[in-house]
Amino acid sequence: MRRRGTIKSRSPGSFRIRYSLDRDPVTGKRRWATATVKGSRKDAERELTRRLRTLDTGEHVDPQRMTVADWLSLWLASTRAEVSPKTHERYTEIVRCYLIPGLGGLALQRLTPSDISRAYASFTRDPSPRTRRHIHRILKSALARAVEQQALARNPADALKRLPKVERKPIAALNSRTVSTAAFGNPTHHELLAGHAGPRHGLKAWGDIGPTLAQRRSRGRRNQGRGEP
Repeated sequence: MRRRGTIKSRSPGSFRIRYSLDRDPVTGKRRWATATVKGSRKDAERELTRRLRTLDTGEHVDPQRMTVADWLSLWLASTRAEVSPKTHERYTEIVRCYLIPGLGGLALQRLTPSDISRAYASFTRDPSPRTRRHIHRILKSALARAVEQQALARNPADALKRLPKVERKPIAALNSRTVSTAAFGNPTHHELLAGHAGPRHGLKAWGDIGPTLAQRRSRGRRNQGRGEP
């Protein structure tokens, strides 16, 4: 039997699509799925057609029964070709170690900002502030994809504004003494460090940090002529 669906306008630029799924194995009643589509009626018709096609091909995932873990797994699969292998490895690590343990069992469409806040406060590990911000960026990106694909009406991660601050340690300015000490006995390091430090750190000339290579060689020739070691 051909599957059917309906489209109903909810408000200007917003439509609800409803379509039939398989029968419930326990009750025998036919199950229905609903989703909200933003845009024109044509957009809603295209989305309904796409979902009915995935039912026929066996690729359909009922958004009402999808968990956060289900969606994160789909998101990781879809981003594999979009980022570098190293970046994808980091995404996978964050999802596996933090997001799925804290949020994976929750229904995707029922996920709230409070759920996310509680998960962030109860990590079994103790991530650094930088890692916590990275965790939030990954979750926010994954949920934004869910909104784009009509699996979510809105992104609950957008509501979280107070994230841990990452303290940036000030970089100590180089001076002639520290540069000279670091480069002592290695003329090539003189040139390298002086080139990085420059006049703004008080290094006006090579002599500020010790003799240059040419000066050392000239001094060596003079010492040899005098018979000095």
